[in-house]
Amino acid sequence: MTIINVSNSAQFQAALGRAVGGDTIVLAGGNYGSGWISNKDFSANVTIKSASLNNRAHFDNLQVTGSSNLRFEGLDIGHSATSHDSASTIYARVGASDNIKMVGITFHGSADHNPRNDGMGLVVSGADNFQLIGSSFRDLNRGASI
Repeated sequence: MTIINVSNSAQFQAALGRAVGGDTIVLAGGNYGSGWISNKDFSANVTIKSASLNNRAHFDNLQVTGSSNLRFEGLDIGHSATSHDSASTIYARVGASDNIKMVGITFHGSADHNPRNDGMGLVVSGADNFQLIGSSFRDLNRGASI
């Protein structure tokens, strides 16, 4: 069980590449842009979490596909509406994955108190053993579709 501390997107992707079951990837506060996790099958949970809940690690988008045994904790996911966004824009997606847990995640749109110009916080499809615990949704056209 190794703790891997990262502070930017490139370090995060490198940490995912070398992580093994039981490891924890700790994200310093800051913007990690779009996170893509694909075909990562771990033998036990790999935890990806913010170092601090007062300065959460932020992802504009987070996509998890074809992966297993991931636990996300204390992340901030979403972004302000852009000209390319619509009500069908998805900020976080979990698909074709197994044993994914999201704990204390904040899903949000543009924070302008107008959910009509924002997308969907979370879409989960084709996932087994998915858990969403103690998370919040705000300023979204639709919070979640599971």
